[in-house]
Amino acid sequence: MKIFFIGEISHTNAQSWLRGIKEYSDFEIETWKIEHKPGAFGNIHRIWIWLNSCLFLARRIRKSNADLLICERITSYGFIGACTGFHPLVVSQQGITDVWPTNSISTPFKAMLARRTLKKADMIHAWGEVMLPALLELGANPGKIKVLPRGVNLKIFNFKKEEKQWDTIKAVVTRSLTEDYNHDVIIKAAKILKDMKIRAEIKIIGDGILMNQLQILTKELEVEDIVRFTGRIDNDNLPSYLAEANVYISVPVSDGVSASLFEAMGGGAFPIVTDLPGARPWIRNGENGFLVPVNDPEALAESIILAWSNKKLMQDAITSNRSLVEEKANYDKNMPVFVAWYKELIKNKNKAI
Repeated sequence: MKIFFIGEISHTNAQSWLRGIKEYSDFEIETWKIEHKPGAFGNIHRIWIWLNSCLFLARRIRKSNADLLICERITSYGFIGACTGFHPLVVSQQGITDVWPTNSISTPFKAMLARRTLKKADMIHAWGEVMLPALLELGANPGKIKVLPRGVNLKIFNFKKEEKQWDTIKAVVTRSLTEDYNHDVIIKAAKILKDMKIRAEIKIIGDGILMNQLQILTKELEVEDIVRFTGRIDNDNLPSYLAEANVYISVPVSDGVSASLFEAMGGGAFPIVTDLPGARPWIRNGENGFLVPVNDPEALAESIILAWSNKKLMQDAITSNRSLVEEKANYDKNMPVFVAWYKELIKNKNKAI
């Protein structure tokens, strides 16, 4: 059997998804994505390819002899998949909603794309219950929604508690350097820590369009000795960074069910994250992590200091978080379920034929 997968296949989430399918099935997989071009005409090029692909991709998928089409994001690749007319069609919502931003001039258009996609889909992935309201509001058939996180590979994301160092705050940030993830808030919090003479190291892992701007802010606030940018790293190296860290920081303005949070919880870093609906089912404020307000460097710094003043809380949380992820967000448990769902869709299609 064969799967045709369209999405951002160079991104960590897609790579983990595809790796899990290959590991727990005998599916052959063919992939496709829209190539990004830098510069002023990059977005125009992307829109042009997006429009064209609605026409030419159907032919390519059928020539591939695929049995199943899987598409990331409802309003982009999902809509392309819906336009092909191919079935069975599986789509996934990536954030708490894919109609984002929610108050933009483009919002009604994106909502229209989402409704069409959800109407055509045979199965809809929601990585957590928090995603359901947006899906249902956009007309998704509840019977087609499957709620389960992909999970993280806990064979890779692991740690030895006795090797953790507790003489310095060693924090990691693993989100893309884009506006929604508020790295400037973290840098401003680092300034507060430095002014209070609190020993800290904050590694910002990854790349993005704001890299240069954030490096300038780091220099302006004179926290270059605290905040370090690693740039993009191979995802296979990420577990070692988390295993060395004792704190994980993520303060976006919006988030769905975060695989990065699962990686941190499985990899042994105490989570301090934005107080958002996607985080609340996983983080009990003051017990296994801290939830902080959006866009509030002072509150973030205060939470880091509060955690650091209670290392027993942090150490207990690291242990309980590992157990929580093993139970509910374990790649080795969840990916075989995904594969079973896909095979059932193909089986039902063949029966109908």
